Amino acid sequence: MKNIKHQNISRITLFLISLFWVTKLVAQDISFNYLSTENGLSQFTAYCLYKDELGRIWIGTRDGLNVYNGNWVRSYKPERGNEHSIVGKDVRRICGDGKGHLYIQTIEGICIFDMYSETFETIQKGPGHSITYSSDTLLIGGNGSVYYYDVLNHQVKPYCSLEGDIQVSSLLKDKTGRLWLGTRGDGLYCLRKGEMKQLCVLPQSNVFNLFIIIFLKVLYFAIQNRSGGKIHLSKLPALSRMAMSIFVFILVIVLIVRIIRRAF
Repeated sequence: MKNIKHQNISRITLFLISLFWVTKLVAQDISFNYLSTENGLSQFTAYCLYKDELGRIWIGTRDGLNVYNGNWVRSYKPERGNEHSIVGKDVRRICGDGKGHLYIQTIEGICIFDMYSETFETIQKGPGHSITYSSDTLLIGGNGSVYYYDVLNHQVKPYCSLEGDIQVSSLLKDKTGRLWLGTRGDGLYCLRKGEMKQLCVLPQSNVFNLFIIIFLKVLYFAIQNRSGGKIHLSKLPALSRMAMSIFVFILVIVLIVRIIRRAF
């Protein structure tokens, strides 16, 4: 009998918490601002976004690197004869160290951008497949290997290697120190901290992007598979039923309320 009462109390509490958050979400007026070539964007195809420590939005496009400060857009493109300009105009990935430096990957190489001097330094020529910045280290994915950038010596050095001719298309390092390696057609690998051998956790998959969603202190990996557009989800630790119930309930209620508001 006590267990039944406890379950009822838990359900009522869960409902009240969900109703509170739904009310807050619906009460908010959400608006969107759009950037286009008319606002100064160098090209309308945006491959990547990055928000720096100053609150500015960096946008990688097919025709240059753009930065938006909330008022205007500035573009960076290669300049002939200027070795301190960006290497290549087709920008695929952007990350940063939070200390005034951006790392930009283009189809022609990888460079560092100093936000204060506004100059670029090329650290690798030739196409790189992926980059990520974690634990004060820039990691670069290549063919069968991962490299890191030695800041003191200004050199790209080997970090780890994979068996076979595997192309590392995406990288992500979580807070526990594990390095996740997405590949083109060979699956998802995990390299635990302090170990040298990778564990294949999702074989024969074309993983071209990795990102983290943190909800109710639960860490998720959403891995998008190019083949068929399928999305695989894994979680660390195991997803609790209550967390999922709250998430799904809030999502459904928000959608229903928005549909009703639009109808009337």
